[in-house]
Amino acid sequence: MSRRIIIRNNYFFYIIAWLFLGHICGLLLSVLLFNQINPYYYKQLNKITQEIGEIERGDCIFIQSCFFYRMKEWMLLILFSGLASYFIMYFIYFFFKGAMGGMLLGILLQNFGIKGIGFGLVFYFPQEIFYLFIEVVTVLFMIARKNEKCKVTWKRCSMMGGISIGIFISLLCILLGAYLEGTVNTSLIKWFIQQYNM
Repeated sequence: MSRRIIIRNNYFFYIIAWLFLGHICGLLLSVLLFNQINPYYYKQLNKITQEIGEIERGDCIFIQSCFFYRMKEWMLLILFSGLASYFIMYFIYFFFKGAMGGMLLGILLQNFGIKGIGFGLVFYFPQEIFYLFIEVVTVLFMIARKNEKCKVTWKRCSMMGGISIGIFISLLCILLGAYLEGTVNTSLIKWFIQQYNM
């Protein structure tokens, strides 16, 4: 199968910019609203430290919940593509995603100092690499089709077959991300908590 996609506008840059802007706003909000939101985040952090062992022993249940949660996010992106204001919805989605990460990082930084930065990165590694990859590719593809700015050449399979392969690869990446979140990520969080007595 040979496939060539031409995208004239740099939408990838927009997505990265939205995430970055969301992170900055999230950091600022974590400082301005620290007294209001810190109790909630601290409570959640304590819950994670107490349940991390149970999550490790029950990987399958946790992996399943991660998979279905990320599936909902992915389907939400596809749903946005059908709206007239899809570009604005994409902005809201990635800005909000960045803001949540920025608030978490800001709270951890204010509570634990430099260690909080490492702890915040551990929360997202390595599963977020796969999740973000699928989200970006999905958005770029949907925008290209929406704006009719892509040129696709099919030689060995039909268009429906190509879309089916794309969906299969997306689901596979989401499943892999969920598996890493339920195994590698939980082990990293547990190690970080024990290593730095958090």
